[in-house]
Amino acid sequence: MDLTLSAEQEMLVDATRRFLARAWSLADTRATERDPRGFRPDVWRAMAGLGWQGMELPAADGGGGLGFVETILVLEEMGRVLLP
Repeated sequence: MDLTLSAEQEMLVDATRRFLARAWSLADTRATERDPRGFRPDVWRAMAGLGWQGMELPAADGGGGLGFVETILVLEEMGRVLLP
């Protein structure tokens, strides 16, 4: 089984990593632990603007038309920076 990422998947990982490097830090994680909401609405709005919440929805329905693997790649990067 070949688990090599495609060029498009590598670009997705790179773009996700760059966005999260600008939008999130360990200090944000610590501050969010004390926030009763448990998340930062501004960051989640920005992620929605990137299409992450609908990435698996069909493109014909306004989604990203991507698959499970691409979703996992984004979630893996979110976990790497401890984004709740």
